[in-house]
Amino acid sequence: MPVLANPKHEKFALSMAQGQSAGEAYVTAGYAAGHAAVNAGRLTKNDNIQARIRELQTQISRRLIDLEITNRNNRLQAIQHRWDLMREVIFERGRHESYQRVPGGSTGLLTLDYKGKDANQPIYRFDAPLMAEMRLAEKQAAIEMGQWSEEAAPTEVSRAFAGSVEELLIIYRRVQTTNEGGSQGEPGA
Repeated sequence: MPVLANPKHEKFALSMAQGQSAGEAYVTAGYAAGHAAVNAGRLTKNDNIQARIRELQTQISRRLIDLEITNRNNRLQAIQHRWDLMREVIFERGRHESYQRVPGGSTGLLTLDYKGKDANQPIYRFDAPLMAEMRLAEKQAAIEMGQWSEEAAPTEVSRAFAGSVEELLIIYRRVQTTNEGGSQGEPGA
């Protein structure tokens, strides 16, 4: 439908489509405030004005949807960019020669820390904060895409290992010894 021939009618229709009451739209269109409610009621019964209001509402809705999609896409792109940067940190660490010499170091999931009196003993730990941040980014992306549900969580959750790499290696060697030699392995041995 083309723009209404009467500019005041067009302004009235636009104001109504934007959510103003009929009386407010009547005054916004440039009509006198006196008897606005009665005269606005007459304008709202005009078939051409009704059709124009519906058309303008549809246009406004489309623009809002397009804007929301654009905003969501921009947020998703930002989340993806941050996730890519975190993944690149993991890849770079995994390729670094100092990590190549440490069991599990080539995964890039370890981070170097120092302990001891003079902080001179290198210790490699699982980079839980980075992984938590990556999971948070993945969750946010899933929420943005409508793919996340906060439904019933599993009733039994396994515990994650929170020790050092050295402790993990000790456990690994115990399991490996048990599997290779047929020995049952003593706890704490």
